[in-house]
Amino acid sequence: MKLNFADDTFVLMLNLGAIIIGLIIMWLII
Repeated sequence: MKLNFADDTFVLMLNLGAIIIGLIIMWLII
């Protein structure tokens, strides 16, 4: 359960990071 929770948190962080980077890139282009 602990490892699974850690994996889910890691994936969530990667997804949030990708979204934030995408928004920053879009903002820079605009």
